[in-house]
Amino acid sequence: MKRVAAVEEAVLDADPSDAIAIYERLIRLQAELAPRLDFVNGAPKAPVIHNLVGSVQVSANLVLDVAPKTTPGTDWQTAVIDLLARDRIHAGGPTQHAVLARRPLPDAFAYLYADQLERALRTAGPLLVIRHEAVRKPPLTGRLDVTTWLRSRQLAPHVFPQVTSRLTADNEFTRALAWVALALAARVTDPATRARLLRLGRDIRPGLPEHPILDPGVAHKPLPPQWREYVGAWVTATAILRRISPLHREGTQEGLNLAVEPWPLLETLLARSLRHAARLGQAAGHDVTAGPKAKYPFLKAVGTTDEPKIEPDGVLRLNGAPVASFEAKYSTPTEKALRLHRFQLMTTAAALGARLGVLVYPQAFEPRVWTNVGATTPPKVVVAVGVDMYAYRSGVGEQVQGGRLWDLVQAHASLLTGTAA
Repeated sequence: MKRVAAVEEAVLDADPSDAIAIYERLIRLQAELAPRLDFVNGAPKAPVIHNLVGSVQVSANLVLDVAPKTTPGTDWQTAVIDLLARDRIHAGGPTQHAVLARRPLPDAFAYLYADQLERALRTAGPLLVIRHEAVRKPPLTGRLDVTTWLRSRQLAPHVFPQVTSRLTADNEFTRALAWVALALAARVTDPATRARLLRLGRDIRPGLPEHPILDPGVAHKPLPPQWREYVGAWVTATAILRRISPLHREGTQEGLNLAVEPWPLLETLLARSLRHAARLGQAAGHDVTAGPKAKYPFLKAVGTTDEPKIEPDGVLRLNGAPVASFEAKYSTPTEKALRLHRFQLMTTAAALGARLGVLVYPQAFEPRVWTNVGATTPPKVVVAVGVDMYAYRSGVGEQVQGGRLWDLVQAHASLLTGTAA
């Protein structure tokens, strides 16, 4: 298997034939997935990859590995895993950062998932459910259907219509867990991890067919509380099923593509950080809230019913009124980009009446501040801040960045006095 390494926003350095194959594959993915931002542009022999990190199966013998365009540490894969999950991805135990580091994204998921699933199986055994079946057979081993038996006893008195109950590991949750194990096994590069996943895919459904049929809707269902030992593995599995693109349609023969659009991860980090910032404000005695994303009325064309709305990526409210508006920008903050983004942010903040507008970027840099001189309406201050997205760790990252955002609000929105900055 040949692997080609790439970096977001950089021209791909590869053999012309491989570059063309990669370009054509990403064009097909764009048509299939309809991402908000294109995956590729440039010439077929020198493509530039955007809005994509992880691994993509280009052909049976070619894999593209895309690293973030920021300057990440050695373990950006763990940051992606933690941001993909609704809860802590390593709920079943501590993440082994040293093992996950420097692995391709599919390998990082595979290693983590194998640990979680193996721990749950060892502790709780397979996930069993009671299944009731209506059968007709000579031995009476279940609940007799007396009415039906009385009708048929003259012809077959020895055959008993009955409802039997049995414990089975064949249910939608084990099918999903096994499917993810087999899909990751087909994609992972480490033979030992592959062997573990194949074994676990069988052990989670003992005695049943090895290739289960997956119902994608199960990823939106909560795990029954009696199976709490499987919470870690289930969170990882649903992160894969809900947020990652299993892009090929022909099964797992060529492996599972684990490639994600990274801009939603930045919005996730912002949302988590704002919730923590609101908690800090509440602890200081302020009525501060950070609600979910919402749309707000903006300009309305006179004489029509057309009323477009704006949707900021985050808002902090003081006493119910917007005090700070936030926009997540998964891009490089060049001077040209900053200028365009500032005007967009100012429009949104003005529509909300927020005194402070904040641009949030994935890189790590200290805040840059602009004052809206001469303005009589908000926003009075605009700030650009880097949140070091690829160094994020669940439970810690939102505290660090939430604290920084709260400090910005206090410093530049005159939150404590309620006056314009």
